[in-house]
Amino acid sequence: MISLELTPLDTLFFGDGVPFFADGAQEDVSGVFPPHPPTVVGALRAALARAQGWSGAGRWPAALDRVLGDGADLSGLTFTGPLLLRAGEPLYPAPRHLVGILKDASGGVHWLPKALLRPGSPIACDLGPAVRFPEVPARALESGVRARPGDDQWLTRAGFVAVLDGQVPGASEVVESSELWVEERRVGLALEPSTRAAKPGMLYSSRHVRLGRGVSIGVEVAGVPDEWSWPFGQIIPLGGESRVAELARGSGPLGVAPSARALAAIEASGRVLMVALTPVDVEARLGANPGFPADAGDVEVVTAAGGRPQRIGGWSTLSRQPRPLASVMAGGERAVLSGARTEAVGRAPAAGRVPARRRADGLGFWSCGPRDMARGRGEEVVKNTVILGLLAETSIHPGSGRATGVVDLPVAREAATDYPVIVGSSLKGALRSRAGDESAAAKQLCGEPERAGELLVADGRLVLLPVRSLTGAFRWVTCPHLIERYRRDRIRAGYSVDFEVPVLTAVEGGARPVLARARTKERLFLEEREFEVQEAPDEGLVAALAELILHEVTSKRLAERLVVLHDDDFAWFARYGLPIQARNVLNDDTKQSKNLWYEETLPPETILYALVGARSEAARKELCGLFPATAPYLQVGGNETVGQGWCAVRILGGEG
Repeated sequence: MISLELTPLDTLFFGDGVPFFADGAQEDVSGVFPPHPPTVVGALRAALARAQGWSGAGRWPAALDRVLGDGADLSGLTFTGPLLLRAGEPLYPAPRHLVGILKDASGGVHWLPKALLRPGSPIACDLGPAVRFPEVPARALESGVRARPGDDQWLTRAGFVAVLDGQVPGASEVVESSELWVEERRVGLALEPSTRAAKPGMLYSSRHVRLGRGVSIGVEVAGVPDEWSWPFGQIIPLGGESRVAELARGSGPLGVAPSARALAAIEASGRVLMVALTPVDVEARLGANPGFPADAGDVEVVTAAGGRPQRIGGWSTLSRQPRPLASVMAGGERAVLSGARTEAVGRAPAAGRVPARRRADGLGFWSCGPRDMARGRGEEVVKNTVILGLLAETSIHPGSGRATGVVDLPVAREAATDYPVIVGSSLKGALRSRAGDESAAAKQLCGEPERAGELLVADGRLVLLPVRSLTGAFRWVTCPHLIERYRRDRIRAGYSVDFEVPVLTAVEGGARPVLARARTKERLFLEEREFEVQEAPDEGLVAALAELILHEVTSKRLAERLVVLHDDDFAWFARYGLPIQARNVLNDDTKQSKNLWYEETLPPETILYALVGARSEAARKELCGLFPATAPYLQVGGNETVGQGWCAVRILGGEG
């Protein structure tokens, strides 16, 4: 068994089975998260096949079938998970028999666990003559208080151990989904190569998820030969919409074994609790002995607590067709079983399985592994990855597709930070156009309907924003959060990091502190705001940021113009400091206004960067060849015909 960790480069999208061409409005094509096990299994099998020499097009060689299987047949492979990880530690869906109440607290309304449901008295109903429904223990809740399960809550390992021990976990062991990821709405648009106009019926929007800092996806795999190579440190496709993640070795088992206290309780009662950590594709009837050794006794289901079934589908890359949808029990489902012998429970396999279909691809996982799990993983480097430094030489309009307030056409922004962003699909489309749209190079790098492309394109991230200043024309402003993110991306892409994330300390009198090249305590004015200079930025930071700028003369100006603001101050400029232009359409005859609208743009001199991975060294060189010294420019975003979107491209890692 080997543990794996998948860390997305930006957002992820996992479709919920609704086709994009379904009748009706497609304003919000929803997705699911966490991803269903078969989705992750398919991505890992494909990554393993590529690591053994498969090109990624068509069917992988038949020689790989003995390990990877064929289609739905997984041969000898067994997958456990996926589960969410936070700082490398697994999080578990709140079991459905753990109920709580909503309570106002700092930061909003929070769910507080209060009680564990238990099997009720037998009653006769249409389900049978002696059915036990789950019930709340007497006096567990105040009179009139309504309990609800934790639908959007997760438990830490300590919290989940408490539940298995029959205890109610503390509030500190509960993690809200909003702390782990946020949704981002994305707009997709296909262009006609000849006219550069939108293709009819090819505008859609989808809801991606952006994981929080330190959040990743954990999986365990068994059955891979020791001599096989793993693509650790590389980025692999994961989910839809050309999303990618870094694959790295994980830190240990994902599950939880019954504790001594839990085993003692099972011995006394003859009952065992099972909690599904991943969806379960159950058979028509839960039979006897679910996941225990043959001598476990006559185990049967006494009661169960569950929610609405989920629908799992998928996509067949060989047939280019969606897979049939199947209904599954969601993670967090719980069942109480009777008749299990204690010693047999202690010898249950690492991945306990209820009698279900598709158990090898992660479905039906309920508990496993030791209670302790050490975190010990070094930094892994993404191979064949370059960083595109983008210096805006004209205004850029990376549209969001929807109006916000008085601005009719705002720029696209990250949901969690509100920073302007060039979404990966837009950047990939610009690279395709640069390569020649329907040319062989464009199809190889960016893909076509029958095969995925060689490039894995992340979002274009903001790092330096030009802001007007009364103390010298303009300044390039950034903040510790952007610097930290840039530092992490450099490490992931394998570039040297000779700078640390700066720390801004409070200034006497309440003045706003900044780092800039000027005299200490000198006043600096940005727009109408006043700041106080603490010290100059680190020279290593200046050099690392200057690498993103193509023109030598421009990069030399960076040291004098760079200003590091507090995160909150930078957020204000990123949110409210972008230019908004009024545009108009006039009547040809009367010259009167026909359509007036307001449009937000990123100003010239804005500096962004994007990570672009390549599946091969040849693809990396092909990408670098798109930007020769004589024409190192790329047009991104909208308003191409009025001269917007032109960026000077500097490629880090483009040598050779």
